[in-house]
Amino acid sequence: MTSDAIPSPYHLPSDEGAPTVVPASATLRSEDSEDEEGDPSYQLDEHDDLLFDFRPEWLESIRKCIQDVALPTHVHRPPGNLGEPSHGKLKAKEYLDLFTIFFPLILPEIWSIEQADYEQALLYNFYHLVASTNIIAAYSTSDSEADAYVYHYKEYRKTRAEIYAGVASKPNHHYAMHNGQLLKFWGPLSLLSEFPGEQMNGMLQGVETNRRMYDLDFTMLRQMCRVGRYNALVSDGHFQSTEMKALSHLLSPTQSKSLKDTNFQPITPAEMAELRKKSEIVSDTDYNLLFQYLYKHTGLAWRHVNRAPHPLHSIVLPIAIPTLEYFKHRGITYSTATAHDGNSAIQFYDYDPDCRTIYTGTIVRVWQIAIQDRLRVFVLVALDKALSREEEESLPFHQYPRFNTRVVDAAPSEHFVIIEPPHIISHTVVYPRPAGSYGIPRATNAVCLSLNRGRY
Repeated sequence: MTSDAIPSPYHLPSDEGAPTVVPASATLRSEDSEDEEGDPSYQLDEHDDLLFDFRPEWLESIRKCIQDVALPTHVHRPPGNLGEPSHGKLKAKEYLDLFTIFFPLILPEIWSIEQADYEQALLYNFYHLVASTNIIAAYSTSDSEADAYVYHYKEYRKTRAEIYAGVASKPNHHYAMHNGQLLKFWGPLSLLSEFPGEQMNGMLQGVETNRRMYDLDFTMLRQMCRVGRYNALVSDGHFQSTEMKALSHLLSPTQSKSLKDTNFQPITPAEMAELRKKSEIVSDTDYNLLFQYLYKHTGLAWRHVNRAPHPLHSIVLPIAIPTLEYFKHRGITYSTATAHDGNSAIQFYDYDPDCRTIYTGTIVRVWQIAIQDRLRVFVLVALDKALSREEEESLPFHQYPRFNTRVVDAAPSEHFVIIEPPHIISHTVVYPRPAGSYGIPRATNAVCLSLNRGRY
């Protein structure tokens, strides 16, 4: 990391003890419509629509945000006609994305403009709901995070009762009060949600029974075990035989290929010759940044191309280096800004023994260099340009940090750093804002970091 890099205001939680981490993916599940229809305690109060005044212009602002936000390719965009019955029932993942990504990018801006008591109450209530959701959906937790969940959820329920006086709580409001204890006892709750079970139900519905209903239990159980064992092998990438490797390519060729990381792949001399055909001349500024990084962090005695003559067997960094438009890391595609806006916005860290500071920025260029018979990926990132301290403190996100959102200057960055894929935490979601937004007299970008789901 260069010394002139501008850090973002986000740092890793300094909770006591190491966080409990679950490195697999999971998704929260929404309430079942069948349960809601059959249980009168889930029915809406007949006066609910009179107690909440959600203005049409607010809904239009949300729809515009959904349309204009720059999304990475692994995140699905919610329906553009959100709020209309025609788009059908939303999936649990869509609800999660709306409340952790899209709504925090636009609702704080809407409700912080007029400074009216009603809008401020809505913003305060909504903040605690989002904070609770981000904690419960994270892949890491700690006792202090569990206590924070309880605080935010209690505040959400208390302010909900004040805003919507007369509207009774639902059973799920009570159930969620126990999540703080569950976080302390079980750790991250994502993998304990019912969503994986719903996926299994969908798989079982496609099993051919051939009208042999008496064998149904055995057939389903055997199919579940087969799928579970196979998915575990594919996910880990460890196979005991060449036969299993061949089988994985036959059953899921796209998946096995898409999950393959670009970094640290072995390379043959023939492949190296093909790779050199993708080489492009690197600018002096980029060359010097890359050379400094390689010299400091690879443990090899690299020589600058201008330090000729070079001793025999010297490791010289050439001025023409193979370039990529995209690369894969942990199964996720990352791209340069010219290739795909949404895939280029990232959050990453600069490791420091005392404090790992999180930065946000945009991928500008990607280089691939063969080092000791392995392909290594090096990424040039333009750091997001921070606002002034006065502007930062005027934003609602300064008061409500668990929105996991910041606002940065939209002007081109003047600070660049070199990183490698392991430094990347996740994508960010960027919503361009025109001059005048949040009272700032120039164009800005609202940047949401919630895709990290507690990964640090």
